[in-house]
Amino acid sequence: MMSLLPRDRQELGFTLAEVLVALVVVATGILLLSETASRVERGRVSLLEEARGRGLAREIYAEIAAAPRGDTVGFLAAGTPRSEFRSVLDFDGLEESPPRDPLGTPIPGCERWSRRVALRRVDPLDLARPEPESPLIEATVVVEKDGRAIARLAFHRSLR
Repeated sequence: MMSLLPRDRQELGFTLAEVLVALVVVATGILLLSETASRVERGRVSLLEEARGRGLAREIYAEIAAAPRGDTVGFLAAGTPRSEFRSVLDFDGLEESPPRDPLGTPIPGCERWSRRVALRRVDPLDLARPEPESPLIEATVVVEKDGRAIARLAFHRSLR
């Protein structure tokens, strides 16, 4: 009768040690893939927040660019919608939390966001130097989410 086993009785299959090593290698690979996916998702969310923040800052920029050039501040009551601003200077000190459209309606999805505007007159020949009588202003718009700055936009605008 002929035996089906090889003469030297070589083992067919894997040892326990080989199986454990393979499991460790596969588990490490899965953990690394999971961490990579997590980092990619955090990066995607961060990019979306930055894009939204830049958009919120640009909205105010566009309104300031289109605002009448007046050299005097209109005395507006707190909470006056931006659509009633009469001068570029009316934007100074604007703070919104959450951000609102020009008519004063909160922008949907921005409940945890805020934005603020600061204006200062600067010397046209040295933009770093304040000049109280200058016809040139520097406008800075800062957009935050949960108290963390997401976007900052600074630009210059003439009052004349």
